[in-house]
Amino acid sequence: LELAPHHPVVLYTAALTHWTNDELGQTMDLLNEAVERLDRSAGFYYLRGSFYRERDRYDRAIEDLERALELQPNARFSLMTLAMTFEDRHWREHQCATLERATARWPLSGWAARSLAYCNEQRGYIERARRGYEEADRIEPGDADNLARLAILARGRQDAGAELAYVDRIRALRPFSVDDLLTSGDHYRYAGRRDEARAFYEEARRRDPVWSATHHRL
Repeated sequence: LELAPHHPVVLYTAALTHWTNDELGQTMDLLNEAVERLDRSAGFYYLRGSFYRERDRYDRAIEDLERALELQPNARFSLMTLAMTFEDRHWREHQCATLERATARWPLSGWAARSLAYCNEQRGYIERARRGYEEADRIEPGDADNLARLAILARGRQDAGAELAYVDRIRALRPFSVDDLLTSGDHYRYAGRRDEARAFYEEARRRDPVWSATHHRL
């Protein structure tokens, strides 16, 4: 930093180092200097926006992230972080609109499809959310969290066949997960298949005999 104090790589590395060390004042000074000197650099706007977001200064974060996207419209991390910042503010309409941009730009992104589906689910657009989760499942069929959301939505529309098929897929993906055994038991019990639910609970207890959750279920 002493030898080349204004070099972009030096500023970037120094800012990250101070940030990592929780030296927030120095981080802010370096990021402000970088943005002032390199006001056409989308990367520094993104970095400062991310810093603002971590500090819960959401309005400033949104300003910087939107500026980063003006300078580099295809900046994936800027768009993702902007969507997450809107989520932090509970601005669902803005969050969903940003994620729609992401899915249009990167149609094979499982993250974008899942995030948009979850955003729609939070807004109460359940059918739209279901289609989004199904699209994410086509893109990344091995994502257990996505399958869990699909199982919950299937339960909500009383489609026990689909609900249990999703939880069966989750167990196949994570055969050693005790938590998935417990969740499967809950879904099977809700579907009225109590004998199979009990079998899942007993297997979960056998694998983890000290976990109180299985004893409560049984």
